[in-house]
Amino acid sequence: MQEALLQEMLMTYKEIYNQLVSLKHIVYSSIILSDPTSVATIFSKQLKEKLNVIRNSIWLVEKKRKVKEIVCDGEIVEGKNARIIDIESSEICKKLVKEQLMVWNSSFPEQKDLFPDFKQPIFLPIKTKIATIGFLVLERDEASDTEIYQFFAHFASMIFEIALLHQKVEEQQKEVSEINQILTMQNEQLSTLYHVGLKIIGMINISQVLDIMATTSVTDLKAQKAFVFILDKKTNMLLGVSSEGFKGTIASIIIDPYSVPAIKHSLESGRISNYSDYNSPIELGEYLSQNYVIFPIRGKDMVHGFLIIEIEQEDIIDSISILVNYISMILDKLIIQKDQCDG
Repeated sequence: MQEALLQEMLMTYKEIYNQLVSLKHIVYSSIILSDPTSVATIFSKQLKEKLNVIRNSIWLVEKKRKVKEIVCDGEIVEGKNARIIDIESSEICKKLVKEQLMVWNSSFPEQKDLFPDFKQPIFLPIKTKIATIGFLVLERDEASDTEIYQFFAHFASMIFEIALLHQKVEEQQKEVSEINQILTMQNEQLSTLYHVGLKIIGMINISQVLDIMATTSVTDLKAQKAFVFILDKKTNMLLGVSSEGFKGTIASIIIDPYSVPAIKHSLESGRISNYSDYNSPIELGEYLSQNYVIFPIRGKDMVHGFLIIEIEQEDIIDSISILVNYISMILDKLIIQKDQCDG
C-alpha cells in the first residue's frame, strides 16, 4: 500500500516537473520574439506538445472591437480560415475582453456555435494592465491542474505585451527612417535648385536655359524623361526645343496644344496637369508618354511653353515645380528682351 502511494506521488512529482520544464522552455524560446503571431504560434505548439492540452487556439483583439483567431494547435490560421468575432455579439468575448475574466466550460450556451471543435474548453484572457490583448481557448487533459494554465496565460500576457512594444518601436523606427530619407531627398533637391539658380544667373541664351531645365529635371531631380516645348506665337503650335532621357529628335516634334486635352487644360488654366487626371497617354510625335506631368512655363502675361516629364515617384513634383517657376521668371525677362531687340 505504501509502495503504491509512493509510486503515485512519484508520478505526480514527475508530471509537475515536466510541466515546469516545459514552462522553462517556453520562457527561453519566446522571450526573444517580437512578432505577436510568432509568439502565439510557439505558445500554441508548446501547449499541444508539452502541457497535456488536447486542443487549443489563440485569439487576438483587432481594432478594439473584434477578435481574430491567429493560431490553432500550433498552426497559423491563414486568410479566409481565420474566424473573426465581434466582441459585442458574444457574451464569452465580452467576459474575456472587457471584464478580463476566465470562462469555464458550459458557462454560456453560445459556446458550441462559436467553438464547435472544443467539447470542454477553458477560456483564459491574455491581458495587460491597460487592456486585453486576446484570449486562449484550450481543452485540457482531465488530470491536468488548472493553475498551470492560468500561470501560462499570465506569462503569455507579459510576452505578448513585450512583443507589441517591440512592434511599436519597430514601426516608429521605420517612420523615423522614412522621414530621414524624405528630409535627405528634400535637402538634395533644394541644394540642386540653389546651384541651378546660381548657374543661370546672367544667362542670356534662351536655349541654354531650357536645356538646363530639361537636364536638371532628369539628372538631379530624378524624372525619367523630360521634354521642353515652346509656344510659337505665329502658329500657336508647340515646338520641341530640348529633352533629356529621350532617344528621339525633339526638334522634329510639333504639337497642336488644343488637340491634347491635358496640354490644353494647362495652357488655358496655367496649372499643372498629370496622367492621373486623364485616361490616356499623350502623343509626343511618335512617342506615347504614360506617367506624365505637364508644367506650364508661365510668363507675366502668357504661357511661353511647357516642361513635360515622366515620373516614377510623385515626391519630385514639388521640386520640379519650383525649378519651372524660377526658370519661367528668367525666361520671361529674356523673351521680353529678345522681342524688344527684334522689334
